Parts: sequence; C-alpha cells; structure tokens
Amino acid sequence: MIATAVRLAQDDDATVEALYVIKVPLDMPLDAELFDAEEQAAASLAEARALGADNGVEVRTRTVRAAVDRRRDHRGRRCERGRT
Repeated sequence: MIATAVRLAQDDDATVEALYVIKVPLDMPLDAELFDAEEQAAASLAEARALGADNGVEVRTRTVRAAVDRRRDHRGRRCERGRT
C-alpha cells in the first residue's frame, strides 16, 4: 500500500501519511509493554520512510494504540471492536 501511495504522491508532489496501529487487548492497559509490536511498528514505518526517500516523497509516520475487543460473531468469524 505504501508503494502505491508513494507513486501517487510523486504524481501530485504530495506527502504520504503512514499510520501503524498497535492493537491492545481490552484486558491490558493501552500503555502496556508490547515490545514485539513496537519493534514491528518501528520497522514498518522505517521501511515506509525509506521507500519515500528513495522516490523523493516525504513520508510522515505515526504509531497509535487501539484497545480492541476480539470476539467471534454468530458464524464464528472474528470481529474486532475498539477504541483509541
């Protein structure tokens, strides 16, 4: 998705906003230590910035946390509801 956004931004001389959402289970505090998720977020956003830089496009990045309630619907499919 970032590659597409960067290509489109090149055409319009625009900036890309990249957001990484760390999903935090409702039974944990939003500021819980989630080292693996934080490392993955940092790596993904660094890759997005590098792709932008390679193509002359500014990529602004941000990580947010969202509390999610992971339940299953009546068909057994996972549904996530959350708040930030």
